[in-house]
Amino acid sequence: MVKNGRKVKIVIDDDRDTRSSQQNRFYWMYLGLVESETGNNADDLHEYFKRKFLPPRFVKVLGKEIKLPATTTKLGKLDFTNYLDKICSESGVAIPSTDDFN
Repeated sequence: MVKNGRKVKIVIDDDRDTRSSQQNRFYWMYLGLVESETGNNADDLHEYFKRKFLPPRFVKVLGKEIKLPATTTKLGKLDFTNYLDKICSESGVAIPSTDDFN
């Protein structure tokens, strides 16, 4: 599309709220609790849970399709809440109240 002599691009995308930075901080605090309870490293837990509960991404690199682990950064707020619920079920570590987190 051309507007006022300049080329412009119009993008239509899903209107979906992605997780907030506060949700991200809460997630890593929660992984710290799971780490304390299980003895597993929070970074390792993060990798384990995203591989277990999120679908992989497929991308082309040098003309070859490869499988990459999913990312939590693209999850919507509701999907992220569901993801935390799955971690809770798997780990047995209760999700703390967000009222206690500031």
